[in-house]
This record gives sequence, C-alpha cells and structure tokens, in this order.
Amino acid sequence: MVPWAGRVGGIDDPAIKAWTQWCKSGGGALGALLGGWLASRFGRRKTYFAISLLALGTSSYIFFSLDPRSPGFLVWVFAIGFFGTVYFGWLPLFLPELFPTEARTTGSGVSFNWGRILTAFGVLVTGQLMVHFDGDYARVGQITCLVYVMGLIIIWFAPDTSKARIGVEPTC
Repeated sequence: MVPWAGRVGGIDDPAIKAWTQWCKSGGGALGALLGGWLASRFGRRKTYFAISLLALGTSSYIFFSLDPRSPGFLVWVFAIGFFGTVYFGWLPLFLPELFPTEARTTGSGVSFNWGRILTAFGVLVTGQLMVHFDGDYARVGQITCLVYVMGLIIIWFAPDTSKARIGVEPTC
C-alpha cells in the first residue's frame, strides 16, 4: 500500500507514503494488541471469521473503490492495518490450545512460522502479479485480498478451543 500511495498521479510523494505507513502501522499496533482479548471475549473461531470478513471487506473497498488521493483513504488504511494484524494477537492465544502440554511450544512455533513461509511464497506471487498487471497496484490488491476468503473457509475446520483451559489436560 505504501508504494501505491507514493506513486499515485505519476509522481513520488513522500508525504502520502509516510502518512500511509503511519496509519497502517498504527492500526496494526492496535489490532495486534486487541487480538487476544477479542478472541477471548467472542470465541476463537468467531473472531477469526469476523476479522477475515472485515479484512476482506476493507481491503476490497480500498482496492476497488479508492485511490490514495481519495478522501478517507488514510482512515481505511488504518482499518486494514487493524483488521490485517488482529491475527497476531489471536494466534498466540489459539495455537497453544491445539497441542498437548508436552508439545505445546514446538507445535505453536512450527505452526506460527509456517505462516512466514507462506508469506514468502505470497511475496513471490505478488511480484509476478505486478509484472502481469504492469505495475497496477490496485489490480494486484484486488487479487491478493482474496487470501482472506481462505481464512473464512478454513477456520470452520479448526477445532473450537474456546472452552479449553491452558495447562489442564482432559481427564477420562
């Protein structure tokens, strides 16, 4: 989003790039901070579904309807920063609950870091999309925001750990 904001109108605008980065990072800091609380309050799967839906809606609105010169652009950038990083507050709460105590750290670490591997793949694909769409950031954003659809589907196959208690093994 930052390079797109900086190149709008065919000129390099460092001010809009800086404000875009500030807004995206500010939303991200708040989102990551509140992710665990939201998941505790509303349930793990419901929260993940909601943040995937809100991230999809927000990013779709930005890339289909706005450009960096649009009024309210920075507000929407803050929103996608928020919704796009709630996951990082949610994951440390959810992942340990998936594994028995003796494998909790390893399981959480491997699971969390698979996301980084997939992100690296996503960066490579995005680069190819930029070439394919002749550097049209909005068009690439329209395609890449569909990653949130995967989250909307996959979360319903994840176990519901909302009622699990960390460190307490089930008794027979």
